[in-house]
Amino acid sequence: MNAALEDRPTLPERYATATASGDLTPRLAGLTDADILLAAGIAASKDSRRMLALKVYRMGVSGSLDGLLDVTVGADAMLREHMRKTHQKPMPAMARQQLIVDTLNWWLKPTCGYCNGTRFVEAMVDGTDEGAGRLTTKACGGCHGTGKRPLAREVPQQLKGLAEWLAGELDRLVALIHAEMAKLLGQRLDLP
Repeated sequence: MNAALEDRPTLPERYATATASGDLTPRLAGLTDADILLAAGIAASKDSRRMLALKVYRMGVSGSLDGLLDVTVGADAMLREHMRKTHQKPMPAMARQQLIVDTLNWWLKPTCGYCNGTRFVEAMVDGTDEGAGRLTTKACGGCHGTGKRPLAREVPQQLKGLAEWLAGELDRLVALIHAEMAKLLGQRLDLP
């Protein structure tokens, strides 16, 4: 890949910039922040789950928790529907909301705190930090070599399955939003 393409911002980077833009002037030539936001709106307009996914996507790319209440309410409806369809025992609203917040917190920042996402243990020379920055071939014990902290540590054991379902559903829906945005912008944006 040539250097010019590698230096181009990714779609998530463009979307993060567009959400904070003060200039939403449409132009005939070139891709504008207005184009990015319009594509996001169209991608999310198909149903309430996609709108929820766009809000989560925005939280993920911007690092802002603006809209957390809306996301919690929307995710609660999804979770209740999933529990009903899978014939699971109802749970109190506060417990569901806590599960949603814990899962969302993990989803937004899943990086393992022990290895900082590198997946491996740092090298140590004679018990000192002299080898700091160099990695061994030994998998991190905190994340078992995944680079992500286990979701099961964030939620009560009996709720692990629901948390994993919710995280997977967020992954799926956000991927749909991203793909739809890329498709809508495809003629105007070379995506890596």
